[in-house]
Amino acid sequence: MGIRPVVMIQGDDHLSDFMPELVYIDKKIFFDNYRSLRYFDNSFNSPYGRGSMTWEFVGTYGFEVK
Repeated sequence: MGIRPVVMIQGDDHLSDFMPELVYIDKKIFFDNYRSLRYFDNSFNSPYGRGSMTWEFVGTYGFEVK
């Protein structure tokens, strides 16, 4: 198993605001390999699936450009 860098955002990362987009990216690009720490204890209710990587550990931050 390789070592991966971990980057976390402090504060609100706004991932819940972009859930449909993140689910699409997870399913179509990353082959259902991502999950969220918010659903760690109850992964069956997670929209992201039960992958081995977490959105929070890769420094994902949601924002909208207007």
